[in-house]
Amino acid sequence: MDRRILLIGKLNKVLRNLNEILERTFNMQLCANELDLVKGMTKIFKPDMVIISTAELNHEESDIFDYYFGSYKKIPVVVVGTADECEKYKGYFENEQFEKMIRPVGKNQLIEKCCEMMHVSYEDVEKEKNQALKKAVAKRDENKPKKTIMLVDDSALSIRSTKAMLEKHYNIMVATSGLKGLELMHKKKPDLVLLDYDMPKFDGKDTLQHMRMDDELKDIPVFFLTAVADTQHITAVLKLNPEGYFLKPLEKEKVLMAIEEHLQD
Repeated sequence: MDRRILLIGKLNKVLRNLNEILERTFNMQLCANELDLVKGMTKIFKPDMVIISTAELNHEESDIFDYYFGSYKKIPVVVVGTADECEKYKGYFENEQFEKMIRPVGKNQLIEKCCEMMHVSYEDVEKEKNQALKKAVAKRDENKPKKTIMLVDDSALSIRSTKAMLEKHYNIMVATSGLKGLELMHKKKPDLVLLDYDMPKFDGKDTLQHMRMDDELKDIPVFFLTAVADTQHITAVLKLNPEGYFLKPLEKEKVLMAIEEHLQD
């Protein structure tokens, strides 16, 4: 199994830096600091631990802390922030479920803390990650018909790189706009959709909303592709409850393993 960490907070530079430190070692998922989104992503992603970044976080948003303390006591939570930020939440640190790390946090220090909270060594994490990838590859290479993935993206460069990443293992359908994607899906229903959010006019959000209202398409799993540049837009997207989203540029191992998980027979 791969170790999953849900990273919660304002979608800012601090959160992205934390994600960059951890994504090569763990299966990471970013989530905006809104309780409904946190609840939905927790159920979808099923994290082994949670990291909450307090950068720009309002004290009134402590309902996220209460949610994990009340509903998911077995999920360890690490709070990363300045000393002043963490002081606002000091009551939670009286419980062993919660621990704090004062920024700035070193790369090795953060990775070691995550391993400690999940009661696993770094060597075991690497071994589990490699085993999970080999298992996913073996499953793809069984003598089964290839599954079909639709890639909807208006960037020719992104299409070429993503298609090259996936075409060995899946049949790839390509659409350069949301409207064209919907049209092609009705002709041949894909098993999964990778949907770019940042498209002009009819964007990823519009496309997913139309899919959710269409009886033929509403059950297709959808992952968004995004640079997470706009907090307001990402928050709106997550409210549509996609299976998840990937940051561009895509990390091949993470994408393949997530796809395989959602295409299991």
